[in-house]
Amino acid sequence: MTTKMSYRLDNLKKRKSTKTVLILLLVVVVFYFFSESILRIGYSVVSAIAVPLWRSESNIRQDIFALPALIRSKKLLVDENDSLRQSLADINVELQSYKNLQKENDNLMAELGNVGEHGKESVSAPILSGPNIPPYDGLIIDAGLKNGLSLGDKVLYGENELIGEVSQLYNQTAKVTLYSGFGISTDAILSGAKDVHVVAEGFGSGDYYFELPSSILVNEGEFLLIPGGGSYILGKVGNIQLDITTASQKVLVTSSFNIRSARFVRVTKG
Repeated sequence: MTTKMSYRLDNLKKRKSTKTVLILLLVVVVFYFFSESILRIGYSVVSAIAVPLWRSESNIRQDIFALPALIRSKKLLVDENDSLRQSLADINVELQSYKNLQKENDNLMAELGNVGEHGKESVSAPILSGPNIPPYDGLIIDAGLKNGLSLGDKVLYGENELIGEVSQLYNQTAKVTLYSGFGISTDAILSGAKDVHVVAEGFGSGDYYFELPSSILVNEGEFLLIPGGGSYILGKVGNIQLDITTASQKVLVTSSFNIRSARFVRVTKG
């Protein structure tokens, strides 16, 4: 019984050995005849796995190498934006300067009016000295006999603001007495009530004052006009002071400009 079992085991081992040899032989034969195809397939599989990895590594390496250039490019953009902001600020400054020059030019053109009332000829004259230089109640202008001026010619600022008259005349210059000078009285009327006549007293520096009964209504912002058809104005009503004890009011009238900073006046001939 034992001998039979041992025999069967030996046969089983022989069969397994034979199968192993046959399998190895088959592998050798297959590899011998199909080695090139197997290698191609293996290479394809390896390539399919390795190439994406190589490409990823290459891309990462390129990104790392490109990082400094990217940082430099970003800095250039920041610098360019700063430069554009500065250029815009400079343009805004130049634009504001242009607006200021335009405003100054408009004011100068207002001072240089050259046609008087009813077509009367007028002369634009630079101011050589003003009320801040003695005599404080007058101007010295750069126009005189050579320009056809006469004593008593009216002197205006801008279009219709009457400020004085020619009181002394020389060949190239003239003195203008300002109606706003101390001790000078000028007849005038209120624009809001043209039947109300007042006597405007010079208060200095282009200002006047007059007094009326407190029963007469006077409004701030009214103009003080010169009687007649000239439509000349002396100034505009500003502060109003009421005196209850005398039932009167003292009205301050101011010019529309600063006489100390004026550079030109207009003299209407005749």
